[in-house]
Amino acid sequence: MILDLTNLKKTQQIKLDKIYHNCNKEIENLIYKILYKEKKKIIFSNLISRNPEENNLYYKLSVLKLIEFYIKKKKIKKVILKDFYFKEFLKEKFKNIEFVSLEKKKIHNFKKYIKFF
Repeated sequence: MILDLTNLKKTQQIKLDKIYHNCNKEIENLIYKILYKEKKKIIFSNLISRNPEENNLYYKLSVLKLIEFYIKKKKIKKVILKDFYFKEFLKEKFKNIEFVSLEKKKIHNFKKYIKFF
């Protein structure tokens, strides 16, 4: 099976949504547990934001769980996704699956910034 994260089938989307909502509280509890250990009462960061434009941590963790779900079912051979660096992470974690990224490695052209100074 090919899991195309850029174009999920209806059943795959439903499963991802369930994972997201089930893990949501777990993730928040973990974050607040860490903050409590550090004796922090308030934090000004997008780390705990559930807004995907600010923080895609929840989405990526859900995708990770979705891939694990399909691995347990022995149904997955290939995953297509957008994020190049997330693909590299997944390749290291799941050796027997092919990962394809639609995004190419981002190379910053620092020469133009150096010329500016």
